[in-house]
Amino acid sequence: MDKLLVEYLVMMEHKGSFCSNIESFNKLLETNSLVTIKKNKIIFESTEFVYEIFSEDVKDKNQRFFRIKLTGTDESIIPIFLELLKTIREQIKRAEGNLNVLWDDISNYYSAKAYPEINRIENLMRKLLTSFMLTNIGLNWTDETLPSEMRSSLKKKGKSENPNINVLHETDFIQLADFLFRPYQTNDINNLFKTLKSTKKSEELDLKELKEYIPRSNWERYFKSFVNFEDGYLNKKWTRLYELRCIVAHNNLLNKFEFEETIELIKELEPKIKEALNSIDKIVIPKEEKEQVIVNAVTAIDERSKVFFEKYRDVEEEIKRLYKREYKDEEEGKLALKKRVKILVEKNILSQEFLNELNPIGAFRDKLATLSDKISQEEIETMTNQVSEFYSKRVFLEPPFITL
Repeated sequence: MDKLLVEYLVMMEHKGSFCSNIESFNKLLETNSLVTIKKNKIIFESTEFVYEIFSEDVKDKNQRFFRIKLTGTDESIIPIFLELLKTIREQIKRAEGNLNVLWDDISNYYSAKAYPEINRIENLMRKLLTSFMLTNIGLNWTDETLPSEMRSSLKKKGKSENPNINVLHETDFIQLADFLFRPYQTNDINNLFKTLKSTKKSEELDLKELKEYIPRSNWERYFKSFVNFEDGYLNKKWTRLYELRCIVAHNNLLNKFEFEETIELIKELEPKIKEALNSIDKIVIPKEEKEQVIVNAVTAIDERSKVFFEKYRDVEEEIKRLYKREYKDEEEGKLALKKRVKILVEKNILSQEFLNELNPIGAFRDKLATLSDKISQEEIETMTNQVSEFYSKRVFLEPPFITL
């Protein structure tokens, strides 16, 4: 890097002769014995910097501004340059001045050094998720699951013809962590409450069965046995890295300490992600869990799909509770939802009309969760409204789901 420029705009309230002109402002800086100003030079601990200053009164305000420019020779003097800048900021703060950064090449320098490291760890995470999904779920998981608007948006960017790679390279940094580290439940918590309520002795409880109600992330489910690292701790580190990434990506000021923190976080995360990559071939997702993994991936990427699945689950859990209330047989309790509804209709507990209205909603849910067709955002919104209306009119506080 060539010369380093830092430019400040300092606002001072008029207080008699205090900082009323450039000369008095310079004297303020020189109250620190390490600072000496000579014409267009400022000397700090025997190191010279080019010093330019311009000042005027603010129109119609009892204020004065000082625009100062400090230029260092090259990146080798950054440590001493930072000390000088810290000293200047402290002097201005003591004088109750207001300092605004107009330009900071030191921050630009640290951002430029941080960016390729952040990009590398980000793409390593994308590699992990792509490998996990393709080797366990299959080639068409994104092409047939993502809403068409999202796929079209990715195609317009023209970065790859492969949608499986494209979607994970266009997915937001923090959404990558959601897919791996966000805990989710596969069992209805209300069933747990009912079990506890009906249990008279603790010996009757099955600890293994109770633990199935604890929300677990994909990391805990599939990676933890190969990579001994807690998902919550990893997620905390990734979230902090995301905050630092935003500083770099949005051209905000990245200071030396934030740069060093960025590098330390990457050093901590990288070996864990690589360990997870090396374990991909050992991971086996049970067939009955694959659908939930797909749902989790889709909802991490697309918020509208998440809303649909949440509302559909409300309907699903109410039907399961109704069936369990009517039929205590354990084997029948494991039946698929469609079979349960059919039995409830045959016994006149639910109406044929209920089944007719539920069928298209259930078919859409299967299409969205099992990669069977391409779906538009408009269709997701329509079906989300439909399942919400169905729940309100047919399920919520309605017989036979509530006994009067």
